[in-house]
Amino acid sequence: MEPQVSLATQGYRSALPRVLDTTLVVRVGCECSEFGPITALHLDVVQARRPDSAPFEVPQDNTTAQALELDRQRERVMLLEAQRAQQAEQEVATARMMFNGEWIPVKVDFATLRRAIGLPNHNVFAAGIFRLFTPQTPSHPEQQDVDHIEEDVNEGSDDENESMPRNPEEGEIGS
Repeated sequence: MEPQVSLATQGYRSALPRVLDTTLVVRVGCECSEFGPITALHLDVVQARRPDSAPFEVPQDNTTAQALELDRQRERVMLLEAQRAQQAEQEVATARMMFNGEWIPVKVDFATLRRAIGLPNHNVFAAGIFRLFTPQTPSHPEQQDVDHIEEDVNEGSDDENESMPRNPEEGEIGS
């Protein structure tokens, strides 16, 4: 048995594509038509719910603000991905390879080279946690290391572990 759909719902479903097309034309005709895809879809749905005679306007609500922010974030991510792709194309090294007994210089991109030798496909030192590390210069480079001087505690004994029991009857080690 199929679920019963009311006539109002059927009419709404059949009219929705036409209304969305109309709102798209109205939105594009609006002077501020620089909306991202998320905001554009939201505005189309909002306008489709309004009467046909209502003028197009951008609502000042939280949902619209969130859609605008999501579009801004999406654009930033796409820009970063494009920059990374461009940078990856520029990362090329010249490697010497032996062909027919002669060494020939061959240009190889870093991504392929990293994959061939089993390294991760990113530069850990340029984009990882190590790029934030800045080593400190020593304040006294010629200072004597007194923390690691070996002391002659057991000068007269050849056995370093005198405190360890030698006979199992004296006690177990580690108990």
